[in-house]
Amino acid sequence: MKKVCQMQAGNINFLMDHASESCPPLQFLREFTQNSIEALQGKVGTIKWDYIEIMGVKKLCVTDNGCGMDKEELFKYMNGIYESGKKQTIDANFGVGAKISAVRQNPEGLIIQSWKNGVGHAIQLGRINGQYGAIVEDGYEEVYEVDDSQKPVMIEQHGTRVIFLGKDLDDPTFEPPDRPSRWIANYLTQKYFKLPDNINISVRDGGTYKSRQVHGTYKQP
Repeated sequence: MKKVCQMQAGNINFLMDHASESCPPLQFLREFTQNSIEALQGKVGTIKWDYIEIMGVKKLCVTDNGCGMDKEELFKYMNGIYESGKKQTIDANFGVGAKISAVRQNPEGLIIQSWKNGVGHAIQLGRINGQYGAIVEDGYEEVYEVDDSQKPVMIEQHGTRVIFLGKDLDDPTFEPPDRPSRWIANYLTQKYFKLPDNINISVRDGGTYKSRQVHGTYKQP
């Protein structure tokens, strides 16, 4: 009887670099929107692209009131390139595309804050000296608690917010100078034909700061 000696991932940093090079610059918008759609698990919910100010700098963020993750899930699914929380198939690999498409563009990191059963935790993923993974301050754990003062209003007991820090703390990822004011809404509209009826997706406009609904390209007959 024949058997397979399974391949091992010897250099995760090389794999991340190689995979991310094939991603268009804005692909992360669709990947994180799709993650939030999956997190809502068919329930009525909201996904919101907006910004949060960190030391006076507007940082892009996306928030959903989906299922959320606890401390163990947050570390397992966020710090593993092929860990996703769903079965490993091409069409059901929640989270992998998001990490590949976003972490290299945000070497300062992504802050993933998640609440489950009202308890919040966070992890910061980034790239330092060519190495990918959880960014940890000396004396702290990879996953740390966040209190209710940081919880977005739209999250009650469950939900997740991802903050895109960009190249450094001074990088205004919400309104980069080389993109038009409606760059997020326009991109998502092009990437979805019809969005789920149970989900309200809103995008803050970087030019006028108005919130717009995203519906996809589908036109009601």
